[in-house]
Amino acid sequence: MSAPRSSFDFAPGAIERHKVGLLGTPAQRRELKRWLLPSLAFTVVVGLCALAVGVIAGRFFP
Repeated sequence: MSAPRSSFDFAPGAIERHKVGLLGTPAQRRELKRWLLPSLAFTVVVGLCALAVGVIAGRFFP
């Protein structure tokens, strides 16, 4: 005979008061670092292209 199941199903770490940091677990931080540089580079490239298009459009279509 097994012990009766609790009617409460807590999340892992909830009972021990485990708190995850602002940037998550170490695995989540590694994943964030892995995506951060390419997304930043893409944002800069798109911004510079938009700036160039705006300058060109401003010169030819005043």
